[in-house]
Amino acid sequence: MRVQSLIDRPPALPRARSLGAGASLATTDLHVAVRAFRLEAHVEEAVAGGAVSSEEAVACFETLAAADRVAAFAAQVSGHLVSGTKLVGW
Repeated sequence: MRVQSLIDRPPALPRARSLGAGASLATTDLHVAVRAFRLEAHVEEAVAGGAVSSEEAVACFETLAAADRVAAFAAQVSGHLVSGTKLVGW
């Protein structure tokens, strides 16, 4: 299944906004979401693993594309990295 065939050619990928020690990417553009979140690869893995059928995956992307056409699509992912050191004696 090729997700790219369900949508138009994607625009250039924007950079994530930095929020201090974390990062967030929000978009209302399906083309950006497909590239930024690697949706095609994840869907293909889900189909290969038997989590969803190819028909279900295509139907899902058709629903997302329909929402994008009427400006009703939105996606966001946020992350925060925490690191430290272990104190001696703990």
